[in-house]
Amino acid sequence: MPVYPSEDELTVAIVQLKKDNPELGIPKVHARLTSKYPDWTVSEQRTRKILQKQGLIVSALGETRKIHVYPSSRLVAGLDVPKWTPKVEVRWFDKRKGKGLVATQEIREGEVIWKEDPFIVAPEWYVLATASMMRTGSRILHYGGFREIFDLQVQSLACMFCTTPLGDSPLITTCPASNMAFPCAARFCNRLCLGRSAQVHPLLCPARNPASVPLLKFTRETQWMALHALAHCTSKLLLAGQTNEKAFTEEWEIVRSLAELGMEERHKYSFRL
Repeated sequence: MPVYPSEDELTVAIVQLKKDNPELGIPKVHARLTSKYPDWTVSEQRTRKILQKQGLIVSALGETRKIHVYPSSRLVAGLDVPKWTPKVEVRWFDKRKGKGLVATQEIREGEVIWKEDPFIVAPEWYVLATASMMRTGSRILHYGGFREIFDLQVQSLACMFCTTPLGDSPLITTCPASNMAFPCAARFCNRLCLGRSAQVHPLLCPARNPASVPLLKFTRETQWMALHALAHCTSKLLLAGQTNEKAFTEEWEIVRSLAELGMEERHKYSFRL
């Protein structure tokens, strides 16, 4: 008996064939499909409709419309959502939409339903100077009111943990590992930020880990945000592993759940429109 695949099954198969063979037109994609799935009964017209719907038609000039490649992500295994709120659940939708929150109870307008600390804080390079920053001195200003946050941190002008620009508060504290031989410019808003920085800072501290200096210098010079964030994630994982296996497993599950898109996919599917 003939087998008529569902729309979802057929779409997945055709999109994968097109990704593997982006230069193929409709007839050849259909031929590859029938060869790979000999039990399926699929017309060339149906193949065409799927390709059109997914924006994968090859034009007369031989140029391929951009293939929509979505980052991969996954849910955190054993995530204790009620710890934050009982009013939502985390749900995986599909490859295009990814994951998100779905309400399980009525939520009032303006009600805060989720609040947590960031997993890491790898600052963006630029920050817009605010009035309070201006009052601390003109040295914070750069390029018409913008200044690199990372530069503020390494110049002891911003908290090394939360990135808040520092003033003259008596609560400000310095990196306890800093010494004459290997100074660390890190300063923190208060002891709370200093304590929280222990999850990441020790392995990125020039006093405790001089090997981190060329890595952070390279990320700054190239302004490679992904590598900067990866350095913070790696440091957090390694330090968690030094604590105990449970702490490492919890942090690793979070890292594994983050959306990602490989460099090969970025390059392979960056077609001209």
